[in-house]
Amino acid sequence: MDMYYLQDYLEDDVIKKIYNNDFDFAEQTPNTKEYKNIVKKIHEQEKNLLYIEGFKHYLENRNIKESIEAEEQFTLGFKTAIKLIIESLH
Repeated sequence: MDMYYLQDYLEDDVIKKIYNNDFDFAEQTPNTKEYKNIVKKIHEQEKNLLYIEGFKHYLENRNIKESIEAEEQFTLGFKTAIKLIIESLH
């Protein structure tokens, strides 16, 4: 997440966004080298799913990818909670 996105995020009216159901943390995917590499590996491994070893590697990398996504979603959720606390104090 770059600073421009974070600044925009912090300036948004979070309470209004929650009321309008404008949040979908799953749409925000990590933009890290690690994440891009694992997504690339997964796409390459999908071609080898007919073989047991290929399938095992595929599942392992899918688990890593989902772990990275879960961390990103948790981070955004936590920041949203903090933003709600700050807004409720005003």
